[in-house]
Amino acid sequence: MLAASRRSSLMLGAGEWATNNPRSNPRVLNAVAFGDSFTELAYLTNPGDKWTNIVATRMGRLIANAGIGGQTSTEVTDRSIADVNYTDRGHIFFCGTNGPNSGHTVLGDIQAAVIDLAPGTEFLILPSFADGW
Repeated sequence: MLAASRRSSLMLGAGEWATNNPRSNPRVLNAVAFGDSFTELAYLTNPGDKWTNIVATRMGRLIANAGIGGQTSTEVTDRSIADVNYTDRGHIFFCGTNGPNSGHTVLGDIQAAVIDLAPGTEFLILPSFADGW
């Protein structure tokens, strides 16, 4: 599910990410992935096996993994909004599987996170597998 918003969405291999020179525009070079255990993947002992590192390598870009296992979409959103380290980067959101009633808040939480992004910030929302959807 890709969000429709006044901001453009990050499409792997398309648009600004494919055409701009990352050496002259650091926003094109960097991204941050906020999420839960599907992002963190703490059980993988080889960092190269994590999807964030695989995508970064294939795209020739840097992707910071800001996943924390067990967090609800509300907690992930709160962290994204409070973050001051990655405001100049594209954002990837992959969360919504935790908590007994997580499904009904996921879309609102992600919407709040996206609305808080600086104008023009690229973003991608990965599908969640929350119960009850």
